[in-house]
Amino acid sequence: MKTLNTLKIGKYTFAVSFLIGNVFLFGFLICCALGYRDIAENFALGGLLYIPIAAVINILILIALVIYGIFINKKDSFGGAAIMLLNIPLAVGYFYLGLYLLDLLNI
Repeated sequence: MKTLNTLKIGKYTFAVSFLIGNVFLFGFLICCALGYRDIAENFALGGLLYIPIAAVINILILIALVIYGIFINKKDSFGGAAIMLLNIPLAVGYFYLGLYLLDLLNI
């Protein structure tokens, strides 16, 4: 029986979540800097809506990796889960940075 490469699953999930979060954050910052407040508001709203959706998806994948690691392949599964856990402080930081910038810019 071939085992899944769960370390790659964790890395890819981390990378995709991180990149999408950066698109929303830097899209917001660039639009604010260029004076496009309407588009900046859309990026801010999209980013704030993205956080809970990404959290649910990441938690489901994390649970699947942990369950798979308990029963089949501990090393790779727990390594992939550990990489995914890096998203938590980044998401919290982005969330508070976004709220601070929204308040600062009166959006």
